[in-house]
Parts: sequence; structure tokens; C-alpha cells
Amino acid sequence: MSISPEARFHSKLYDKLDDYIHANPTPFDSVRIEEQNEAGRADVVVRSHLTGSLVIEVKRDDKYPLEKQFVKQARDYADDIGAEFFATCTSNDFFLFDYNGELALTDVEFYYLDLREADPHDPTFGGVIPKILQAVQYLSEKGVLPNQRERDRITGLLRSFHTAIWPTYYALAEATYEKNAAFTNNFDEWVAENDYTGLSLDEQLELAAKQHAYLLTNKILFYEVVREKTPEPIGTQSGFKLDSLHEGVTVESIDTHVRRQFGRIVEEIDYEPIFNDGSSLFASFPENKRTQHAVNDLLQSIEAQAVTDLDEDLLGELYEELIPEDERKALGQFYTPPKIAEAIVQWAITPQSDGSIPQVLDPASGSGTFSVEAYKRIAELCPAAGHQEIVDHILAVDVNKFPLHLTALNLASRNITERTDRLHARNDSFFDIDPNSRTLSTYGNGGFDGAVTGRYDAAVANPPYIRQENLYPNKEHFRHHLKNYRVNDATPYYDGKKKLSKKSDAYIYFVTYALQFLREGGRLGFIIPAKWLDVQYGEPFQQFLFDNTKIHAVVDFSARAFEDALVNTALLLVEKCSDERERNANVTDFIRVREAMSPTDLVDTVEFQRTVPDDRSLEFEKREGYSIVSVDQSDLNEQGPRKLGYYLYAPRPIIDLLESDLFVPLA
Repeated sequence: MSISPEARFHSKLYDKLDDYIHANPTPFDSVRIEEQNEAGRADVVVRSHLTGSLVIEVKRDDKYPLEKQFVKQARDYADDIGAEFFATCTSNDFFLFDYNGELALTDVEFYYLDLREADPHDPTFGGVIPKILQAVQYLSEKGVLPNQRERDRITGLLRSFHTAIWPTYYALAEATYEKNAAFTNNFDEWVAENDYTGLSLDEQLELAAKQHAYLLTNKILFYEVVREKTPEPIGTQSGFKLDSLHEGVTVESIDTHVRRQFGRIVEEIDYEPIFNDGSSLFASFPENKRTQHAVNDLLQSIEAQAVTDLDEDLLGELYEELIPEDERKALGQFYTPPKIAEAIVQWAITPQSDGSIPQVLDPASGSGTFSVEAYKRIAELCPAAGHQEIVDHILAVDVNKFPLHLTALNLASRNITERTDRLHARNDSFFDIDPNSRTLSTYGNGGFDGAVTGRYDAAVANPPYIRQENLYPNKEHFRHHLKNYRVNDATPYYDGKKKLSKKSDAYIYFVTYALQFLREGGRLGFIIPAKWLDVQYGEPFQQFLFDNTKIHAVVDFSARAFEDALVNTALLLVEKCSDERERNANVTDFIRVREAMSPTDLVDTVEFQRTVPDDRSLEFEKREGYSIVSVDQSDLNEQGPRKLGYYLYAPRPIIDLLESDLFVPLA
């Protein structure tokens, strides 16, 4: 007979507690499992005549340990056997409670431990066992729980809720798919738009359930943080405080009430990109009594916490911490190392000659890494700019509602004490946004003047790496904009002699289209696969860059350059330029970064003005942390598109050999 994961964890926890108490000097006497009685049976009891005994109620991972019925169950077991303290846990989360019998169970203070990283082979469970026992001893001696950061406690209850609730959403989605037309159509469209077609149905359902649970969790927290700051300092249209999400509401109507209040906050303040799911998959996700009870208990737990103590920096970090790093890729997020994003943003967003606020486009926002870095950069360049002014100069676009929601949260959280009237986060395909028409309104003196052609000063992104055969809804959707590059009524890059290959992957089109949004001299900094330097479809893309940009640098990183370096990718740093003479006078640097560099050092390295001697086709620079091959862009253009990857990877003797006349093409 197979052993359930709950029973396996229960056994490990029991054994390690018992071994630790017998092997170390502690005030605890023994560990035992109580006999079955009328009230049930406590899962684990740690006995002590000195500090008081502890009851631990162990639940399955799809149960929410802070659910009121489970907390009550643990308390009742403790009362029944005369234990002074009680806790609930799963194999992921542990909650020790400080209960004196006077408070409602939802108001009980708790001490949280994350068990996800606990080493099951370590005698102390990765340090968890002594932490549990020390916390109980501290509570016994001091009468209060050990000090813990509010952010850790809130992260714990949110992460625990998500871990418990997503399997239920998975089961509901599985039962609803192909039985409810609205949900099925939204689900199929979501799969196709986000290039999840290569996943099995089970994997797609799990991904949808996890994303929906994160969306709900984040919205509940953000609503509560804002609610506590209304009507001052965050004003509302009515002048009244936002309503509680659970007070006076039955459990059966909790989901309806929550949706209504999410609509209400949009009416009273805005935050539409955060709270409005439109007609997306997440607006049609099914609910049941189990999810209603879990949501109700989460709401009560959150409202009992000091969420107003979270400032904007901590709140932004919390959203990042809530999703474990190893789960980001599984959730469909392309992870961007913050240091690399910071370097790109520093290079791309420059002080404006007229002192105006730079206007920034993030056409594939993901969870908002680039948008947040753009916010910081604008704040640095324009210290007099207010929160809303900065937000008004950033347009974030993503076809996936889930990461775009995180972008909106992260931008709004940059200054939670100021009301955010507008967030320019577009849940749309980037290729459905017309650069020739306004996508933003004009806001006040010096505000954003709309996303019209030539108005953006910078475009920064880590665009999705979607293979050409998976482009949704079709290749024409991605290629149509190439018709806008006209020469004497011809469309050379769409169907002419310089046409981009139809085998181009999505990132190629993100570059070519983003350039249409930039003003002359606007800068584009993208993280893209490096294979365009060596594959056949990359050659017409090279020619496109020669014809329309000054290619400042292509930057590649060795494995040790950044701890979290991206694999097989390179930075493309270009400037929109219609003047052929300026383009030909430009020097392109192929930079191979071998050792860790700060973002500022990387930008300084890229910005250094290098020259190529007249008697040479290229110039070499080799330092301890990097090497650079500099080539006149005019030479690159004259030689025509070809394999260029060796400028980044090959040692100098090989480059010299390849550049010499000793090599000729085979006829």
C-alpha cells in the first residue's frame, strides 16, 4: 500500500523532532502521537514539564493551514490534552500560534517558518527543528512570539494560501474544460497566445491554475494595502474608505463580493490593469465552496496583519518573493537578471536635451523588471518628477495577463503613499498596437503626449523567444508592420530584395516593430537569442539593422560573468538612425564579458568611444574582465550579412585568420 505524502512528512517530522530532543539538551521531554479520542487525535505532541507542551496539526499540502477550521482543530486538540501551545503545518509551511483564549481565531498572532527548503536528509531538517523548539521556548518564557519581519509573515500566509488553493483550481478547471463554452474558448485562446501549445493538457491546466491563484492572491493583498490608506492619503471619488473584502459577507457570496469590490476600487481610484480581468481566462475561472472558504480565511488573516507597515520597496520585493525563482519559468515568465536589466536601462534611457521626462516603451513586460528599472532611472534623471508623472511615461505591454498584472503591481507599488490614477499596462499583443495613433492620453503640463510614431525615447525588453512555427495567430500578424518600412512605394523588408525571412522567430519582429515607436536617436536595448549572428534567417535581420540603426554594441556573457546570466543570449544595443553617413561613421563593439561587472561598469564600457585604424578592418581590446572586437559599421554593411558570432567567441588568431584574404568562398 502506498504511503501518502502527508503521512510521509508526518513521519519525518515526528522522527526528526524525537531524534533532536534525545540528542540535544532541550527543555522538552518527548514526542508522541496521542491516542484517538472523541475529539480526534493530535498528529504530533511535543511534551515538556518546563515550558509547556506543543500540539502540531499536520495537513495535506492542498490544505490552507490558516483556515479557521484547522486552527480551531489544533486548539481543541491542545485543550483536550492540556497542551499550552499549538501549531498547524503542511510540508511547505509551519504556523505557531500565540493564543490566550480571548481573541477570535482569525486574530491570533503567529510565527511562520518556510519548510520548502528544509533538507529531509539533515537531522535538523535544515535548521527547522531547533527553530520550532526555540520559538516554543521563547513564547513560554517571554509570553510573546519571537520577533519576525512583517513581510516574512505576510509572505508566509500568502504563499501558503497559494500552495493550498491552486490544486483546487486545477481540479475545477479540469472539470470545466470542454463543458463550459466561455471557459473553454478563453482557455484555448490563452494557450495559443502564450505559446503553451507544446505542453500537455495537464501542464496547461496546472499553469493556468497557478497563475489564477497568484493573480487572486496579489490582488487581495494590494486591495488591502490601498484600502488601509483610503480616504487619506489615497483619495477616493466618493471621499469614503474602501469597503472590507469580507466583513458582513457570507462565505457563499465571498467570490461575488470580492469581484464587486475589485470593480469598485477601479471606479473609486483606478488601478484597472491590476483589477480588471476583462474577458480573459482568469475572469471565467470556476469557484466552489472550498475556494470560497479558503479565500474568506485568507481575507481575515490579511486584515489581521499590519499590512500598512509595508512600504513601497518592501511591497515590491514581496511580490517578487511570493513566486519562488525556480517556479517563474514554469509559470511562463522569462526571467531577466535585474543587474542586466539595470545596465540596459541605464544605457537606453538618457537625459533629454530639453530636460523633459524620457518616454519609455516596454513591449514585452513580463513581471515588470524593465518597467521598474525604467521607473528608477527616470526618478534618478528627473528628481522633481512625481510618482504619477513617472508612471505616465512608461508604457508596458504583454499579451499574458498574469505577468502584466505583476508589472502593474510593481509600478503602482513604487510609491504606495501616492494615489496612482493611471497605469499604462496594456494587456494586448504588441503587434496590435498602432504606433501611428495615440495609445495614451495627454496628462497635464509636460505629461505623456501619447504613443505616436517617433515619440518614445527608449525601448527596453526581454521579448519572448517564440519559434516561427508557433507564431499566433499567424506569421502575418507579426510581419504586417514591415510594410511600413517603405522606399519609393516599395516594401523591401516585407516582400522585396531585403525581406526578412519567414523563418524568423518572434524576437526579430519585436525589434523591427519597436523601432517604429522610437524617435530619431531613440535607443533600443533588448535581450535576444544570439543565434541571429550565425543562422541564415539572421542575415536579412543584420541588413535591416545596418539600414536603420547605429549598432552600438552586441554584448555576450560567459557563465561566470553574472551569477544568474542568461544562456545563449546577447544584449542588442542600437540607436534609431535614418542618416546613412551617421550610420557609416559608427563603430560597432562586439563585447564578451568574462567576469562580473556592475551595471555602471558595463554601461561605461559600451559607451566608451572606440575607433578602428584606417589600415585595419577591426580593433581588439582585451582586459581581465572582458574582450572587445570593434568594427566600423560601414565595413559590416559593405561586406554584407554573414556569420558574425566569431567576433564574440573566437580567439584573436582565429578572427585574424577569418578576416584575412587566405579564406575565400567556395564556388
